[in-house]
Amino acid sequence: MDPLGAFVGLLTEISPYLLIGLVLGAALQSMVPERYLARHLRGGLKACIIATLLGVPLPLCSCSVLPLAIAAKNRGAGVGPVIAFIVATPQTDVNSLLLAYALLGPYFTAAKVLTAVVAAVIVGYLAELTLKDRSEETEELPSCGEHGPCYRGRSFKDFPRELLELSGTVGPWLLIGLAASVLLELWVPSPAVRYLEGFLGPVLAALISLPLYVCSVAAIPIAAALVAKGASVGSMLTFTVAGPGTNVATLSVILRFLGGRIVAAYLVGITLCAVAAGYAADTIGVPVVSTGIFEASCHPSLGAVSAAILLLLMTAGIIWRLVRDRT
Repeated sequence: MDPLGAFVGLLTEISPYLLIGLVLGAALQSMVPERYLARHLRGGLKACIIATLLGVPLPLCSCSVLPLAIAAKNRGAGVGPVIAFIVATPQTDVNSLLLAYALLGPYFTAAKVLTAVVAAVIVGYLAELTLKDRSEETEELPSCGEHGPCYRGRSFKDFPRELLELSGTVGPWLLIGLAASVLLELWVPSPAVRYLEGFLGPVLAALISLPLYVCSVAAIPIAAALVAKGASVGSMLTFTVAGPGTNVATLSVILRFLGGRIVAAYLVGITLCAVAAGYAADTIGVPVVSTGIFEASCHPSLGAVSAAILLLLMTAGIIWRLVRDRT
């Protein structure tokens, strides 16, 4: 199959799931106020758990979660809950979960959610313990204000704008992830990924993910393509958790506004949790329902219509963001 045909086939297959995710995400973004989050994120283990649970349904990627998290910190949230929120939210973004369900099946998706929740609580509480001086001040980061992917909490009338914002934010990274998965599926020989199926698979996956900038949505099709090539499910679970969580953009923001000790705790904690989850998944034998990600959809007409709508939304969202940023 040629690369363009493979790309179109994959986009057609996953578009219905992504449309559902974008609609649900835009609805949440138009309704949930920023101050609601800050009020429940004061400090301690209980607050880390609450922050994790609050972050689970929110449709924010690795970068868009940062302004909201820092804004919550500036409004009185504790460091531990803020870190827990940063860990959990991108991992359980509704778009990435629906994509994982479509490409890797319900068992992998459930393992990803469980890993994200456990890792968020552990890393958040570790950060809480690391920052012994609770009075240590951190630099303030300006709120997203009138623009950007933060939750403004106004009314459902903001839904169209939030849908454009979310489509423009997610769209480019999704297309990059799909293109990368197509190239991996078609051009990377199976022996090249044999190191990701052995005992060192999760460790190597974590090391590979550290220098990469990959959001949670883009990581899923890449993982599906590598599983199809022979990588272990555990190593790809590690990749989908560590990749979005340890990108340079996230670490640099945490370093600047929360400090070096928090960065160290965050990086060590999320990496160890991701590797441990990978080994657990391989030991248990988490099944992948289907990795034939380039097979024709059971409902090609639905897939084609969904793909067309999705591309229109992404294009409109990108144009809207460009015009907005210029004004």
